[in-house]
Amino acid sequence: MPAPDILTFRFNKDNNKLCYVVPPQSLEDGLRTAKENFQDELYDVVPSRINICVNAVVAGTRQHIRISPASWTIVLSKLRPYEVLDIMVQSSPARVPDIVVYSEDGIEKLPRYEDVRDKADPDDFLAPSCAPSPKVKSIPLETIRAAQRYPRRTPSPSRPSQPKNSSSSSFTDIAKAIFGKSSS
Repeated sequence: MPAPDILTFRFNKDNNKLCYVVPPQSLEDGLRTAKENFQDELYDVVPSRINICVNAVVAGTRQHIRISPASWTIVLSKLRPYEVLDIMVQSSPARVPDIVVYSEDGIEKLPRYEDVRDKADPDDFLAPSCAPSPKVKSIPLETIRAAQRYPRRTPSPSRPSQPKNSSSSSFTDIAKAIFGKSSS
């Protein structure tokens, strides 16, 4: 039996939104046809969540049976003209949103879970890329710029070394001072 000349697509069985369609050649074409004809309802629904189903009575109960891509042409060949195919949208899986905090200021904006908050270190709430490293101390930008303005002068073998003064301190000396190590 050849495929019918015309079918009926129904979206939202409760509101009975119906549309006559020329039978699509494949399931993918059927999904495209459904999105075109029910634009308001399906504009933001990804095709993988849309199913086209036939109505059937199984064990005395009316059910929707989804049509798979491989069975599309066979199922269509068994349908009668004007037969109704239901367009069903699968509910999206529940997804817990990610909460990422990029600064310590963001910690204060988190919901208050007092028992967790009292036991946790504030760094536990920071995103891994933003959490301070326990092994590295930060060097203020002003210190870095001061070290760049006054580069370290290494004595040449022909010249005697000059005594250090505060203006000739190097970046290394500043870093050693910050980290508490002596410069000797």
